[in-house]
Amino acid sequence: MPHDLAPATGDSIFTMNASLPCTLLALAALSLSSGAQQTAVERAKEKAVDTIEATKETTKQAADAVARTSREAWGKTKAYLSDDPDTYRRGAEQKLNTLGAEISNLRSQSAGIKDRTYFLTRIESLEQHHKYAAEQLVALPQEELRKGREGLRKRVDLILERLDAYVDLAQNELKDFTRLP
Repeated sequence: MPHDLAPATGDSIFTMNASLPCTLLALAALSLSSGAQQTAVERAKEKAVDTIEATKETTKQAADAVARTSREAWGKTKAYLSDDPDTYRRGAEQKLNTLGAEISNLRSQSAGIKDRTYFLTRIESLEQHHKYAAEQLVALPQEELRKGREGLRKRVDLILERLDAYVDLAQNELKDFTRLP
C-alpha cells in the first residue's frame, strides 16, 4: 500500500515511522521556543537588576561627592574665617550637624556587619569624637573667638578637621568592604 494511502489509524509501520520524527521535531521546536522565551525573560531580569545596581552605585557616589565637597568647603567658608563669634559658632554647629548625620548614616549602613568589630568600634569612636567636638565648641569662650584662628579656637578647628578626616576614612572603608564578595 503506498504511503500516502495508508489508513489514518496508523496501522502502517511506514506511517508511524514517518510521523514519529515529525512529532519529535515539533516537540523540540516547542521546547526551544519556550526555552528561548525563558532565556529572554531571564536576560531582561538580569539587565533590570544590573541597572538598579548601577543606579544605586551612582547615587552613592553622588552622595559621597556632596558630603566630601561640603566637608572641604568648611575651611573656605566665611564662618571658618570669621572673627565674629556668632557667625563662627553657627558655621561650626552646621559642620557638626553634617558630620553627626554622616556618622549616623555610617552606623545604619554597618548594622549588618558582625565580623568586623573593629569597624563598629571605629564608629563608636567617631560618635565620641563628635560629642567631644560639640562640647569643646560650647565651652569655647566668646573672647577666644574674637582673637582669630589661634589658641582655643585653633584647637576646636583641628578637632573638627580631624573628625572630618576620620569620617571620610570610615566611609571609604565601608564602601571598600561592602563591595567585596
